[in-house]
Amino acid sequence: MVEDDINDIRRRYGKFSNPESAEETSILYGEFNELDEAGALKEGGNKTTTTISIELITDVAKRKPFLGLKKGDVVDFNPMETFRSEAEISSMLRVDKDSPAMKSSYRFTVMTVNKVEKADLNQELFDKLFGEGIVTTEDDFRTKIREGIASYFEKESDKKFRKDIRNLFLEQIAVPLPDEFLKRMLKANQEKEMDDHTFDHEYYHLSEDLRWNLIQNKLAEANSIAVEREEVLEVSRQMIRQQFSQYGVPAPESEKLEELSNNYLQEENNAERVERIIRENKIFDVLKKEVKLDIHEMPYQDFVAKLNEQTQHETEHHH
Repeated sequence: MVEDDINDIRRRYGKFSNPESAEETSILYGEFNELDEAGALKEGGNKTTTTISIELITDVAKRKPFLGLKKGDVVDFNPMETFRSEAEISSMLRVDKDSPAMKSSYRFTVMTVNKVEKADLNQELFDKLFGEGIVTTEDDFRTKIREGIASYFEKESDKKFRKDIRNLFLEQIAVPLPDEFLKRMLKANQEKEMDDHTFDHEYYHLSEDLRWNLIQNKLAEANSIAVEREEVLEVSRQMIRQQFSQYGVPAPESEKLEELSNNYLQEENNAERVERIIRENKIFDVLKKEVKLDIHEMPYQDFVAKLNEQTQHETEHHH
């Protein structure tokens, strides 16, 4: 994963060029047209304009037809037989994974040939990524990438824990609600008419959120959890800084940052929403220490499969 991340970074910060013909590391931009079983253009078939990264074709024999292609050249191929990942193919063809168009052959017409010369692992790149002088060697750079991946997985694991603990409390603690009154209120405030099935589904989630909020109030009270105004302001400042960094712009000076943070919190429900996030984080921090946890380590793909399995089960249960 470290190597994959480094390659991705080097590509993103690399230099683009437009060679005349395609090489092993070229990215082809062009038009896909779905073919019928006879190999002719399919009437009303899938059509999209996108890119093909030749590097992603791992089978050398299947890569060969793309090498040497020039602007205007045409190649017929079956993406499912050429690329290894369904997710890549779905994204490339811009269709759902279960669409019949995923299994079709396509005619690809080259519009441009692009090449990325990967950025060198040097001080200039390290400074762009982490700030001046923070990382000075390739070993430190790899350590930073590894820490970033570990931090991401820790957050994903925490997300799973939060979902599980919320479900556990909701299953084990009966919090009676005035259902008939709440349903009347929901019906009176709905923007458009819903059928009974959709309405019951909406009410199920509303009632769960209400019950969980009441349980959290009790947990906060029992553990003397409070949220200070300064904490709300600091989270607001962080959000403003993040917004600026997304556009590659330095965060404003402290006075302007304070003004923007206060303006954000004065907008409808923002202060309440930020306070709720902080309180929930504090509650989970307490629960993580208090609750007995069985920690299971597993390969990432198994973790994703487990999450998908649980989500599928919950969807079936709620419907």
